[in-house]
Amino acid sequence: MNVQMDIIIPPIILGVLILMIFAINAFILESSVDNRLQNEMQIHANMAVDVIQEEIRGLEVLLEEPDNSVVFRTFRGDSVAIERMDSDLRVIRRYGHMATTVIDTTVHALYLKDLQFSPQPAGVNWSLAHFITVSVRTESRSDDHVSFNEDQKVVGALSEKQIFFRNKVASVP
Repeated sequence: MNVQMDIIIPPIILGVLILMIFAINAFILESSVDNRLQNEMQIHANMAVDVIQEEIRGLEVLLEEPDNSVVFRTFRGDSVAIERMDSDLRVIRRYGHMATTVIDTTVHALYLKDLQFSPQPAGVNWSLAHFITVSVRTESRSDDHVSFNEDQKVVGALSEKQIFFRNKVASVP
C-alpha cells in the first residue's frame, strides 16, 4: 500500500490552523466580555454611591443608626430609607410636607453584593458624626459571562465615598 504524504499533510495542517483560529477567537471573545463586565460593575458601584450621595444631601436628622441601610429625615420633613434589597438599591421616600403621606419607592438595579455605612471619624457616635462613609460592592452573576469550559466566574467592583452631613451640621445650634 503506497501512501502519498504530500496529499495527506496539507489537509491536516489546514485543520490544525482552523482549530487554532477558533480557539483564539473564543479566547478573545471571553476576555472582551470579562473586560466589559468589569467596567459595568465599576460603573454600577460608582452609580450606587452617587445615588446615595444625592439622597443623603438633604439629610437633617438620622432616624436610625446606619449599618446596611440608612433611615433619615430631610430638611423638608420627608422620611427617606436607603437599603439593599437582593442585588438592587432601594430608596423609599415618605413625603412629610404633604397633607397625606405619599410613599415613593425607587429601585435601582445595580448588582449590589454589599452596602455598608460607617461614621467618620471611625468609632464616633452617630449623633456626633459629621461624615458618613458609604462602601458599595457589586458583583456580576455567573450567567453574565461567556464561558467555554464551564467555569463559574464572577467579577466584582468596589466604590467608597465620604459624604459630609451639610444640613445636619448646619442645624446644630
